[in-house]
Amino acid sequence: MAHGAQALGRGGGAVGVPDRSSRRFAVGRAFALGVAERRAGTDTDTAPSQDRLMSGSFDSDTGSSLNTHTEWAVTRSQSGALVMEVRIYVRSYTLGIGPRSGVVTINGTAYSFRSEALSIESNDSPTETLIYSASQELYLNPGELLTVPLSVTWNYNGVYSGNDIKSI
Repeated sequence: MAHGAQALGRGGGAVGVPDRSSRRFAVGRAFALGVAERRAGTDTDTAPSQDRLMSGSFDSDTGSSLNTHTEWAVTRSQSGALVMEVRIYVRSYTLGIGPRSGVVTINGTAYSFRSEALSIESNDSPTETLIYSASQELYLNPGELLTVPLSVTWNYNGVYSGNDIKSI
């Protein structure tokens, strides 16, 4: 199971969002959005249609080269609402599996998902493949600091490179 984010921190933390009366930011954590599939370590993000306020990412650590990579961003929509967007990727070399279940929890709200079957052929470098994305509107009053816990669990239930992995 992976928790937190760069500013949310592994195991949870706080996201500082600007209050509506000023452009001040509180210290916090966040995620960066990506594309559906890419080579690990490349920067292929596209400009969002909203105003990105903060972003970050965090990785699971299974002890193997199969892990999840979670990216998040807090944006302000054109209507002025604050929205947290989360994208979960599986990072691996060659991998062929059927559908798997998982849960992402954003600020106490759990989103269950089922990832599609994956067929990845990559012997030279790890590949990141998007398995799920979710977004949630955040509510806060002017001057308020909002704590947004975030956790991700992907139920792999298999063996990868000789390692028995139940959930990531």
